[in-house]
Amino acid sequence: MLKPGRNDVCHCGSGRKYKKCCIELDREEERRLAAAQASGGLQSYADIERLLDQELVWEAPSYGELARELAGQMKDGYTPAQISLALFMWKEYTDANKPSFRKSGVYCAALEYLICEIQSIPSSKAELAEKYSVSVSTLSKKCTELTSFFMEQYAELQAEQPEAAGDAENAEQSQQEELVKA
Repeated sequence: MLKPGRNDVCHCGSGRKYKKCCIELDREEERRLAAAQASGGLQSYADIERLLDQELVWEAPSYGELARELAGQMKDGYTPAQISLALFMWKEYTDANKPSFRKSGVYCAALEYLICEIQSIPSSKAELAEKYSVSVSTLSKKCTELTSFFMEQYAELQAEQPEAAGDAENAEQSQQEELVKA
């Protein structure tokens, strides 16, 4: 369906000009859809629930339980996009390291702290340690462990980038050499 012009009759059937009728509603809907796409489609806690129930598959039940606890603790102070980032970080970490733990609070606190750092949200380790009933020193150690892991992941991605660029350059050079031979 084509979008009506400002002076066209409104698509709702009111008979009024589009600019006097539904233009603002349509613009708001466009902004909402753009925001949904920018945040990966996650607009509500229901979307987070869907992510936990249907999309993320955990290698151990305890990983999924921790993810649910983390999402529940974060839902009042964070956007769905920030919560999903924490969940995907946890998924990446568990897939690579298969951690075992007795108390989930230290991982929840560390992941929430990393989200605060990444998103420049004011928060202290002491506040989060209290929120999750863990010691500040234990939280600091886990934050260091998670940060090291994600920095290694980032370094690996960076190392792969030049190889891909080099492969493209080599392929292009080979094509040029073949053209010269022909």
